[in-house]
Amino acid sequence: MQQIYPGIDRRIEDGIYVPELLKLTFPDEPEIPFEELMSRTGPSQEKRFPDGKWYRIDRTLTPDGGIISVYADITEYKQQQATLMGQAHELVKLLNQEKQLNELQRDFVSMASYEFRTPLAIIDSNAQRLIRRADTLEKAAIVERGTRIREAVDRMQYLISRFLNFSRSQAGGMEVDCRAQPLKDTVGDCCRRFQETCSSHRIVLDTGNLPEALNFDRKLLELCIDNLLSNAVKYSPDANEIRVTGHADGTWAMISVEDRGVGIPEAEIPKVFDRYFRASTSSGIAGTGIGLNMISMILDKHRGKVDLESRVGEGTRVTLRLPIAQEGAGEGPERAFPRRRAASA
Repeated sequence: MQQIYPGIDRRIEDGIYVPELLKLTFPDEPEIPFEELMSRTGPSQEKRFPDGKWYRIDRTLTPDGGIISVYADITEYKQQQATLMGQAHELVKLLNQEKQLNELQRDFVSMASYEFRTPLAIIDSNAQRLIRRADTLEKAAIVERGTRIREAVDRMQYLISRFLNFSRSQAGGMEVDCRAQPLKDTVGDCCRRFQETCSSHRIVLDTGNLPEALNFDRKLLELCIDNLLSNAVKYSPDANEIRVTGHADGTWAMISVEDRGVGIPEAEIPKVFDRYFRASTSSGIAGTGIGLNMISMILDKHRGKVDLESRVGEGTRVTLRLPIAQEGAGEGPERAFPRRRAASA
């Protein structure tokens, strides 16, 4: 007891009561009246004493009105328990990280598979042209078609490489390779490539007021634009035109893709960037619900924003906002890419 309560001998000589002794040892705890302490029996009490040791205290009343307290040193047990708890928390943390990584990998695989469709369509379209016109195509045309096929293959290889890099990343997440890129040319190239595989809609391009160049990841921005063009065509089956516009205001470079399609109910607009969410107006139209979520992730990595405006029955406009250091604008005429004819393509 001298080890548990230092100076207990002197306190006994002073006639101190047990509750007072407890109060001296644990000054922050409320004082327990002696009568209440004497009546306390039942489950053990575990307490950490000022010297750092833990004791389990069992109290039992005696027939003559006294109380017997049995102190058991459980310091080693508590240390082992703390170690096990720490290991359990670390295990839970690692399991949560593994779960998150698995979910991210699954979503990235889904997004990558979703994005394979555009380059595959380009490859298929150009391959069909080569086959149908093998006897009449000039060498320059063959080289052009072959170049487009190689560009599509390169894009697919890029997607695969991104996935592999992502899988190796312990932190998880999408890596972004931002560098000075020709912004207007990137948007124009995306629209041209898409128009080659689309016979149902004409893409009208007006990007004269976009900065000529900007810091961004070209491959990822191309994924965003391709997704928006694909959605615009898919959700406007009764229209025949998609408008792509671009301008800058000194703070943002803005690229908008607008259709005259089915639209999205106002109450559902806040949810459109959630993973796997699909608007009620998309019923009967094939889709995965991951495209806009991926776009939101990419723009977030660029410290940008994505806005969506829509009215049911009138159409949808999605705007990508990329941050710029200064305004870069230049007037240019509106251009329209000719639609590819399904029969003669």
